[in-house]
Amino acid sequence: GVYVLSGLALLFLSSSRSGWLGTAAGLGLLLLLFLRDKGLSVSRVVRFVRARRFLSLLAAAAGLALIGGLGYVLYRQAVHPTHSSFLEARQGFWTSALITIGQHPILGQGPFTFVSALARTQSIPVFGVYLHSHSLPLTLAAEIGLVGLAAFLFLFVSAVRQLWRCFADLLPAKRLLAAGLLAAVAAAAVHSLFDTMIGKTFGLW
Repeated sequence: GVYVLSGLALLFLSSSRSGWLGTAAGLGLLLLLFLRDKGLSVSRVVRFVRARRFLSLLAAAAGLALIGGLGYVLYRQAVHPTHSSFLEARQGFWTSALITIGQHPILGQGPFTFVSALARTQSIPVFGVYLHSHSLPLTLAAEIGLVGLAAFLFLFVSAVRQLWRCFADLLPAKRLLAAGLLAAVAAAAVHSLFDTMIGKTFGLW
């Protein structure tokens, strides 16, 4: 519990919007896995709560508090002094990646060469030197092409299917590890759509 709380505090202080999206995806999947493990569905839980007036009021109050809290956090991020808007912050990176994909669509321009693509399309200095496009799919497509991206997706889907089978087949006491791994993979997958620094945030997850 202490580790989880410290991780959430660090994640909040990092002001990583993609990290927060990934964390939300991981926590959401954990909730769905918990319901599945208990033989419940979301609709069944909703019916159970609605049938009890006190629980309905409690759920409504908790929902409003959660929405209010998330809204405040999103507002603070929108006016964060170190960030531009979510898409503006990545426009330069994604533009360089898309140009490179258009020039080398099949096999890419070579592994770990995104920085050269960035230097061709952006002013350095001013823009800064970055080794990836702040999107794992775009970085892979630019560097190893659509063939490499397809190979990566095949491996990713295979790993997720194997983890899912483990979760379904293991004894209840051992499902916790598989569920945690699935949640971490979900968090990393969503985070990686907007950033590629998995190592930093993955430790928190």
